[in-house]
Amino acid sequence: MCPSKLLEYFSSYGVIEKGPFGFDKETGK
Repeated sequence: MCPSKLLEYFSSYGVIEKGPFGFDKETGK
């Protein structure tokens, strides 16, 4: 998976809200 696809995937589930790419409010990473 390319980063853009991952971004779309996580964004669709509302995982990414703000911060750098890969930031996850669940894990804090």
